Amino acid sequence: MTARKPNSAVLQKAKRLSPTREVLRELYLRSGNVCAFPGCHHRIIDDDGNYVGQLCHIEAAEEGGERFNSSMTDENRRSIENLLLMCYDHHIATNDVVAHPVSRMQEIKRKHEAKYSGAVAKIEASFADQTKSIAPTPAQSLGRINKVLGWKLMGKELRESAADYKEFAQQLSRVPIPTRELLVVIVDRSHELGSGELRVLVADIVHATRKGDREIKEQVDILEHHEMAWVDTDEDYAPQLVLRTPSGLPLWSDIKAFSEKTKLSLRSFIVDMRFDSLDA
Repeated sequence: MTARKPNSAVLQKAKRLSPTREVLRELYLRSGNVCAFPGCHHRIIDDDGNYVGQLCHIEAAEEGGERFNSSMTDENRRSIENLLLMCYDHHIATNDVVAHPVSRMQEIKRKHEAKYSGAVAKIEASFADQTKSIAPTPAQSLGRINKVLGWKLMGKELRESAADYKEFAQQLSRVPIPTRELLVVIVDRSHELGSGELRVLVADIVHATRKGDREIKEQVDILEHHEMAWVDTDEDYAPQLVLRTPSGLPLWSDIKAFSEKTKLSLRSFIVDMRFDSLDA
């Protein structure tokens, strides 16, 4: 009978491996710079930038250590799932394997890191482009607005108008949401001069919203940048905000008229981007 060869993986002695820089960086972020032991507030890095914490293994890196698991690989032992940061006192205290078995240590790690593990994602989210959270629902047929406003468009003309509205929705979606909120007020308080052009006094918007001149100017600058409005400063009249679209088409007056006739809110178009309401 052929002698059975020993399993080299089982007989291989455990070797302590240092955690990678990536693991240490992520472990520190998850720690919140605080000892993981419940109720402890000792820091891992002090005010002078000194490392005063302890790197702890849930299951020991070497034979003879607390909670050593012979079935683990050296890579598993140095993985982030097997590590946590503690102060010196609690590193020593958790050497009591009866009071702190593997399950207890894993629970300590889970509860502590749950407070901080999402910190980076939350910071990133706070700087994310919020306009991307609301995707425009474009119009397809324009059947409803065609009927409500009595356009009597058909075939190619209607398809071209639908393409214009789709492009307009995409352009409007890039305007910051707070600016679109103000735009709802602007469109609502505007009046048409007969050419499809909507206008409103800048002072009227200032008083209606109770916003300061500077804040309104900042929002108007954004609208001008996105080619959604311009300020008429004719010396014979008070400054007026004139609504426009990048294509030059009188879409704002159409949307306002459609909103008034159907009782659909302007906000549903301007903020929520629901242009599918224009369809049959």
